Amino acid sequence: YGPTTNNEAISPNTTQYIANGNTSFYYSSSTVGTYAVTLDLTAGTVVFAQSDYTVELPTELHFFGTDGEWNPTTGTGDLTETSEGSGIWKGSVEVTSGYLTLVTTLSTDESDWSTLNAGRYGPSTNGEAIVLGDSADMVYAKDASWSIDNGTYDVVVNCNTLKLLVTAQGSEEEEEEATADTLTVAEALAIINDGTYTSDKVLVKGIISSGVSISTSYGNANYYISDDGGTETELYVYRSFGVDSVKFTAEDDLVVGDTVIIYGALTLYYSTPEIASNNYLVYHGKVERTEEEETVVDTLTVAAALTSINEGTYTSDKVYVKGIVNYVKELSTSHGNATYSLVDNTGDADTLLVYRGYSLDGAKFTSEDELLAGDTVIIYGVLTLYGSTPEVTTGSSIVYLSRPESTDENTDTETGIASLSSEAATQPQRIYTLAGVKLNSLVGAPAGIYIVDGKKVLVK
Repeated sequence: YGPTTNNEAISPNTTQYIANGNTSFYYSSSTVGTYAVTLDLTAGTVVFAQSDYTVELPTELHFFGTDGEWNPTTGTGDLTETSEGSGIWKGSVEVTSGYLTLVTTLSTDESDWSTLNAGRYGPSTNGEAIVLGDSADMVYAKDASWSIDNGTYDVVVNCNTLKLLVTAQGSEEEEEEATADTLTVAEALAIINDGTYTSDKVLVKGIISSGVSISTSYGNANYYISDDGGTETELYVYRSFGVDSVKFTAEDDLVVGDTVIIYGALTLYYSTPEIASNNYLVYHGKVERTEEEETVVDTLTVAAALTSINEGTYTSDKVYVKGIVNYVKELSTSHGNATYSLVDNTGDADTLLVYRGYSLDGAKFTSEDELLAGDTVIIYGVLTLYGSTPEVTTGSSIVYLSRPESTDENTDTETGIASLSSEAATQPQRIYTLAGVKLNSLVGAPAGIYIVDGKKVLVK
């Protein structure tokens, strides 16, 4: 096992990707030492941990050497941090020397190269060529420079992941031309299925359609995109990073409905067309949502959940799944949990088992009529394959429940929504808004529809 690119620099205390092949990691004088090595063959990663080696995020960052003067006391321009402490820096620079270097500090002495090189970012090999639009690896405290054609460039530096992105600073017409090279999902799928794809990275634009799974520990995400946001014709995106290769930090950083442009390599992994790992976003347009839509926008259908399980793309991260209760196998009031199956539509043959899940907001079931066949639910839990059975494993909770009809005397038989009497409003009940917010009482609540003890009620 070795790095995905031969002679990739060791980046201490950083997750790095590996592959099976004839490649080796590179180390410089600044990274010689003793390491505790953690190899994760499932995730395809390695970490070289060195407790006494830390790269502090810089408080300033300068371009250096782009004018050919190579004076340790003078830079050729400054970069600006996107927000304090983010570790993401942006700037523009004119190159006249054919070289580009970055330094975190400048010296006060023209002969003091030690101070400058101690805070220098460079490539693993001196003179390594910059590929415009392609994220390049950096090495900290490396006495080396990138080679680049003379010109004016926009530069993004991610000091968290040690990545450098350089793009040409062009006119509006050139930007439009670059956008014209972006593939649709349909075009990307055609290239993959025709076998005409290469290892070169391409731009693909789509709408996130299903299967969003974000690993906050590794900072990457798996998801599907389509041209129209539907799930009929989708392209799988594997281990994707955010804009400018920034790691994802929250499970809702990407949601279904967001528009993205991805820069990565197309491939066919066994029978699955996908954008291969180490891709990243160059554009992320977040969908606008109401508060009610916010609770269900990331929700998987039963079919999408089954696909994730059967294809082995599920993780230990919790996901939302929406479905109709097809059959309640067991509801234990002593243990407070229930085992039941879900379908997308009544009568569907494909079912998803929910094993020993809990009621609304993770509360225990207290009566057998809290969950009935025909109820529509959104559950929050972990997908798994138990033996040959796709299921939501034990410990899930219901975040939304809707019952199609009620036999209460105050129920509207056409809508299935019950009116709440003033007497009932004062009784102890489990009450939720449609957005899943738990309330202590409906006394004084605004007019609207609420979930009371698992049933829809109307407060007038």
